[in-house]
Amino acid sequence: MICDLACSSASTSSASIAGLLAALTGLDAGVHRDALGMGGDSRVLLISTEGATDLQGYARIVGTRVPGISP
Repeated sequence: MICDLACSSASTSSASIAGLLAALTGLDAGVHRDALGMGGDSRVLLISTEGATDLQGYARIVGTRVPGISP
């Protein structure tokens, strides 16, 4: 996921990935995939415009510190 890519995102920027995950893995995921025209070879670009702003909160939720930044 996003933390595996060594980048951080604050809660407002995380909304795009949360929405995508909900649509593609939640209830009626197949219906959503069909409506979006998404298949196994589809690619999605998500833009995050806000990094982690609460370093302690980030570490508590994600389980690790923000990559490259000390609290």
